[in-house]
Amino acid sequence: MARRSGEKGEKYEAILNAAIKVFAEAGYHGAQVSRIAREAGVADGTIYLYFSGKADLLVSVFRSYLIRHVERLRAALAEEPDVPAKLRRLVWEHFQPLSEHYELAVVTQVELRQADPALRGRINEILRSYLDVIDGLIEEGKAAGIFRRDIETHLMRKMIFGTLDETVTSWVMARRRRDLMMLADPVFRLLYTGLKAPEAEPGGAERDERSGAERRSQDEDRRPHEADV
Repeated sequence: MARRSGEKGEKYEAILNAAIKVFAEAGYHGAQVSRIAREAGVADGTIYLYFSGKADLLVSVFRSYLIRHVERLRAALAEEPDVPAKLRRLVWEHFQPLSEHYELAVVTQVELRQADPALRGRINEILRSYLDVIDGLIEEGKAAGIFRRDIETHLMRKMIFGTLDETVTSWVMARRRRDLMMLADPVFRLLYTGLKAPEAEPGGAERDERSGAERRSQDEDRRPHEADV
């Protein structure tokens, strides 16, 4: 019988890290539990002390990542002075950990897209906590008069998450042809322009980002054009 998720330790983390590597290299369907065990340096049977099987391993990888991501994101957003700055930080926090861990990005963007309805349901349930953070930011923006009030929150959330998700997926499929973090500020501008109420004044993050974007644009004019992801 698999142990409860609260009963964790070094072996648990080693198995998760091994699963990320094997899922990224072999794909979910091609991955073997025995290979994950070898990568983690444990016996095959040890896997089943912590996980009920390969599907449970895949879900657990995502759960472990997302719990940490949401905790880090909530703390990061609390540091920002206004809604535009929080939206920009949301974009950066979404991209940065995946840009630094390509194998994890492959798992989250490719291998989590499973046809099994039960597996999809478990993944969507875990994702809910992240979507709640996005909803909270949208509601804060509406209350402050920064974001449009004539568009429903769930549509705005789909716009934000869908844009972030597709940008990372395109980067993964292009095999990191371009630095993902170079896309963070352009994506922020795209989202903020679409969400911003007509009467909203530019926030500090927007002004700072504009000046930075102007400098980057000048630098890019001096370099050969890079293909988009």
